[in-house]
Amino acid sequence: MAMPKVRIAVAILLTVADVVVFRNCIPEIWEIWSGDPMIRCVLFFLLAIWGTSAVILWFHAAIAIRQVLLVSTSLTL
Repeated sequence: MAMPKVRIAVAILLTVADVVVFRNCIPEIWEIWSGDPMIRCVLFFLLAIWGTSAVILWFHAAIAIRQVLLVSTSLTL
């Protein structure tokens, strides 16, 4: 039962870290590197990969949340 809780904690910590990095670094990176259209495409591609990884991370966290809820409801029955 400890493993699902660890997955949820990791998902929360990584999401908080992603938000902090996004708010503090992305505007400067975009301002400096977005002049060339090719670099702009690469930045959008990397942003899409970043977002996809966050979705996959929360998919795994949702499975862990479901496992925790199933275990807790089975213990109360």
